[in-house]
Amino acid sequence: MAKRRKTQRFDDGFRLVAKSYANPDFDEVEPRGPDLDVAVRDAPCAVRVYLGWIRQHGLGGGNAGEGKLTVDGQPLARISYNGKMWRPQTWKPGDEPTRIPTHEDFEAAGDPAKWRKCLAGGR
Repeated sequence: MAKRRKTQRFDDGFRLVAKSYANPDFDEVEPRGPDLDVAVRDAPCAVRVYLGWIRQHGLGGGNAGEGKLTVDGQPLARISYNGKMWRPQTWKPGDEPTRIPTHEDFEAAGDPAKWRKCLAGGR
């Protein structure tokens, strides 16, 4: 009898989702890339994977929806197009990012082998 592989359950840890949109400013009718819905190792990794997804699919600010990070199903943070991490609530004047992307985040985003290591179970 073949062994069944245990599947990754998104509600057991960090989950990152973002939508890809068509940009009407460029007369796009179809999204430029796939939506993002992955399990990640931790919050810093979520930034690297989000930036890597943007870069891999050539998404502009009008194509990439904000990243939404949850942990155990509860909202933890939002990630903006520039890689800044924010509280999960809607932005209000005076709000400050909870995390600013680092040089290492941007470097990893440009190298799929590096940012894919941030996926849950990635090597």
